Amino acid sequence: MSTIRTYSPTYHPRTCAPPPFILNFTSISFTPFTSFTPCSSCPPCPHFTPSFSLTFHIPHYRNLFNGQEADNEVYGNGAVLGYEFRQYDSRIGRWWSIDPMADKYPGVGPYVFCADSPMMLGDSKGDTIVIKGKNGTQYKYTPGEKCPTGVDYPTSQFWNQFNNLNENKAGIIVVSALHMDKTTYYVSNESLKGDNTGRFQEKSNTLYMGGHYANIGNIAHELFHAYQKMMGQGGESIHNEVEAYIFQAIVEGNSFPLSQRSGMSEKDSQYNSAVINLFCNKNHDSFDTSFDAIAKGFKKNAIVNINGLYNGMKDRLSNQTDNLVKQFFNDD
Repeated sequence: MSTIRTYSPTYHPRTCAPPPFILNFTSISFTPFTSFTPCSSCPPCPHFTPSFSLTFHIPHYRNLFNGQEADNEVYGNGAVLGYEFRQYDSRIGRWWSIDPMADKYPGVGPYVFCADSPMMLGDSKGDTIVIKGKNGTQYKYTPGEKCPTGVDYPTSQFWNQFNNLNENKAGIIVVSALHMDKTTYYVSNESLKGDNTGRFQEKSNTLYMGGHYANIGNIAHELFHAYQKMMGQGGESIHNEVEAYIFQAIVEGNSFPLSQRSGMSEKDSQYNSAVINLFCNKNHDSFDTSFDAIAKGFKKNAIVNINGLYNGMKDRLSNQTDNLVKQFFNDD
C-alpha cells in the first residue's frame, strides 16, 4: 500500500517552474520513473530531481447544470445531461425527445427547455406547486391533471382553478414558470394576518388565500407575486401591485380591479384613460406610458385602494426594473 509523502523539489529558476498541483483530487498513485519532464514545452530538466512522481486523477463531477448527471461517454464532457425522464443537449439548449407533458403546456414547444429561461428556471419532476389541505395534508399539483379523488373541498377548488389558469394564454406562462422553478411554492387556504385577505409571503413561498379558494382572480393575483419573486423582482410596492392587478384583470377578462373609484375629479381622468387604453388597445408599444400613468394614480384613484390598503407602499423598489406583464400585451 502506497503512503503519501511530502517533499520539497528543487528546480532551476530560469528554465522551468515547479509542476502544478491540483487539490481536491479523487485519488493519488505513485509511479516509479527514470526521467521527468515538468511540462510539455520544456525539455527534461536536470535541476528537478524528485524521488517519485504523482499521478493526479482530477475529479469529473457527475452532477452539473441544474444538478443533473452528465453522460460523457459518447458526446464528451457536459454535452448531454441525463434527467429522470429524458436527455438534455446543453450545446443547443434543447431536449432530445418530446416533453411527456407537452399537452399540458400548449404555449411551450415540446423540445424547449425551461421555457427558454435556463438561467432563471430549472427542470423539476413536476412537484413544485404544493397545495396544503386540511389536517396537514399536502398535494403536489401537476398542471392539467385532474384533481385526485378524496381530497378536501378547498384543495379541489385550488386544483381546479390552477387548471383553469393553465388554460389561460397568460396564466399558462406563469403557472409553467413556477412549476418548473427549483423552488417549491405552497398554497394555503389560511389567512396570514387573520383578515381574510389573500397574501403571498416571500419568506415561506406561500400563497395564503384567506378563504378565497374559489376566486380565480385572487389566486392569479397572489400567484403573480410569486412569479415576481421568482424573476428577482419581489417586494411590496405599487409597481408590483399594479402588475398583479393587471395580470388578475387579464385572467378574469375585465379591468374592474383597476377601475377608478366614483367621485373623482376631471383632473384625475387620465388614470381612467390609461386603464381604458391599456385593456382596450392592448398595444405593446404604448404599454409603458399607460402603465406609468396607472401606477402614478393608483393610490388616489383605484377602487381597490379605497380603504388606503396600499398607501404605505413605496412606488417602486430598486430591483423592480422590468414590467413583467408587458409580455401579455401584443398587437395581435
